[in-house]
Amino acid sequence: YTILTVGDGLVTQIPALIISTAAGLVVSNVTSEKDLSNTIAQQFSMSPKPLFVAAVILFLFGLIPGLPHFAFIAFAAMTGAAAYFIDKAQQRKAVEEEELKEREATEAAEVAPAGEIIEEITPIDTLGLEVGYRIIPLVDPAEGGELLERIKAIRRQLAEDMGIIVPSVHIKDNLQMKPSEYVFLVKGVEVARGELMVGHSLAINPGDAQGGLDGVPTADPAFGLPSIWVDDSNQDKAQIMGYTVVNHSAVIATHITEIIKNYSEELLGRQDVQNILDKVAETQPKVVEELVPGILPLGSVQKVMQNLLKERVSVRDIQTILETLADYGMMTKDTDLLTEYVRMNLSRQISQTYQTPDMTIEALALNVDIEEVITKSVQETPQGSFMTIDPGVAQQIIVKIKEGLEELMARGHQPVVLASHQTRRFIRKLLERNFPTIGVLSHGEIATTVRVETLKVVRL
Repeated sequence: YTILTVGDGLVTQIPALIISTAAGLVVSNVTSEKDLSNTIAQQFSMSPKPLFVAAVILFLFGLIPGLPHFAFIAFAAMTGAAAYFIDKAQQRKAVEEEELKEREATEAAEVAPAGEIIEEITPIDTLGLEVGYRIIPLVDPAEGGELLERIKAIRRQLAEDMGIIVPSVHIKDNLQMKPSEYVFLVKGVEVARGELMVGHSLAINPGDAQGGLDGVPTADPAFGLPSIWVDDSNQDKAQIMGYTVVNHSAVIATHITEIIKNYSEELLGRQDVQNILDKVAETQPKVVEELVPGILPLGSVQKVMQNLLKERVSVRDIQTILETLADYGMMTKDTDLLTEYVRMNLSRQISQTYQTPDMTIEALALNVDIEEVITKSVQETPQGSFMTIDPGVAQQIIVKIKEGLEELMARGHQPVVLASHQTRRFIRKLLERNFPTIGVLSHGEIATTVRVETLKVVRL
């Protein structure tokens, strides 16, 4: 009686189990685009693994005493066969798809010359360095190369000095170059080139070195100073004679540093400026909220910062820069004029760059006649101020300033050109092609604690 009762209870649950399973299948298939039979067939044919597992379980049930062995083993064989055929079908399908892809790739390669479709354009590296095969060991740390570490240090130092994040330098070898040659690129365009001498070090004459050093005369690639390639065995001798001796990695690193400083304004994009503003807004949100975009657009802030970087003025004091733009941005939208206002508020920083240890700035001043000529040539337009000076007069001014600078440098001075606030930016534009690194300051950009020593006055 107990066996019959328990058995009857179990048997009566089977229809309920089947009905609930069927209801679940129907409900889950309501939103499907296919009917129930196709959906079930597709799911069973998707993967052979569940069928293999089911075949093993049915076979194990067939081995249990008291159960119908023939029925379970037969079902296990049928399920295993179905899994086997599904697996073979999937393998054939995978092979056919691979062959189809190969045919499509071959056809695309044949059609490409007639009309190739470009799906993606590879972006240009902002900074790049191409080297000959003999310079590769300088880049490979496994061979003791230290150039990568030097470049990392350069990026950190420039971030501290200039106030901008320098992009990574993408380095690659170029077998078409000379073995010991290197080329530096900015936005994919060559801007500097140099060549090293294998087995030699560069001995740079700081100005007071002794003569008679054996080697190959050359010029320092970064600053153009008189130098000599000396054999590595003569390094100590060169140092005793007063030369500054540097290895190949230091030569390239110093050259890269100067190139980045020369082109720093091109490295500062709108997104970089926005990142700087976002960082400032974390601690001083009111300054950013007032300035951008209420007073000036993002592009104007970028242009002012680029103007500063172009003359090697650090933009790290971003608070002073933004507050000055907020003060004067309501008066004018001329970014060149706004730059002049910012420079005056950065007078201590600018003065520190050019002053001597005794707090003195050595200056080459311009006479009143030059100032008047430039002032009269300035034309005011809605887009800003422009200089329309006669080319002959402009060339004469450049020559006179050049003669004055060369005279003072020959006497051992490092002067700046001193001009009025109204003409400073225009004089700078006159000189930037011939003297890109010479400082041009106005009286308002010199801190009150610094003394100005006028060494020479230039006259027409």
